[in-house]
Amino acid sequence: MRLRAEALTGEAFAPFGRVLDGRAARPTLVNQGRAVRTDLAHLPAAGLRFTLARYDVAPSSLPLDIVLMERHPQSEQAFFALAGGTALVVAAGTAADGSPDLSSARAFIARPETPFLYAAGTWHAPLFALGGGGAFLMGMRESGTPADCETFELTTTLRVEP
Repeated sequence: MRLRAEALTGEAFAPFGRVLDGRAARPTLVNQGRAVRTDLAHLPAAGLRFTLARYDVAPSSLPLDIVLMERHPQSEQAFFALAGGTALVVAAGTAADGSPDLSSARAFIARPETPFLYAAGTWHAPLFALGGGGAFLMGMRESGTPADCETFELTTTLRVEP
């Protein structure tokens, strides 16, 4: 199955999560007026710990074959580019049997200035950095059990093209 990579926008990505651009947020002056705080996301989940992790991702290029998808049923998952960081974002809905619904799959190019958040339970490809690779900050809630991440090996390869 072939997917054409498109620009990551809030409207296009809405079925799978949110673009964390701060447009819907209300900025607040903090630090005695020397800084502006903009809350980008709240990740509520009772009984889970909040985790921040750095991902150093090797470079990839298009076309690219996706053979595995994963999801995090208990928590949303956010990514912010730290260095380099043009990301390939591939997401899909859930089929009636709980597997990825490849008919709903879409591919996006997330520029470094465009952080994004997968909704809880959204099937997505592992993180790929296009071009020269990149470093990303990941945030999500976790229990420390296998329930944090489900993986699914695809029987149909998704080929992402430019």
